[in-house]
Amino acid sequence: MKELKEVIVDIAEILDCAEMYAKEAVKHKSQYPDLSEVYARIAQDDLTHVGLLHKSVVEMIDSRKRAGVTVPESMQAVWDFEHDRFIDKEADVRRLLAMYKG
Repeated sequence: MKELKEVIVDIAEILDCAEMYAKEAVKHKSQYPDLSEVYARIAQDDLTHVGLLHKSVVEMIDSRKRAGVTVPESMQAVWDFEHDRFIDKEADVRRLLAMYKG
């Protein structure tokens, strides 16, 4: 399913950006607190966007199953693999944001 691949790529890119912004928030916290706050906000917004895309993918897969359309095993396997990576990456970003807030 072409759409799934596109969304997986989008989520990965957004998570990479969120991580970069969270790192910048931590890095600039002492010297430039206003800038740091902006970076933290962008990182948090990116996590919100990831959540929206994640929800859409889950609904896309579930709607196919409800319609009786067989979801290819390979598609489900790819999603499951990427989903695990996304969970780990999101946790890393949240840890960085917690460092910023801490």
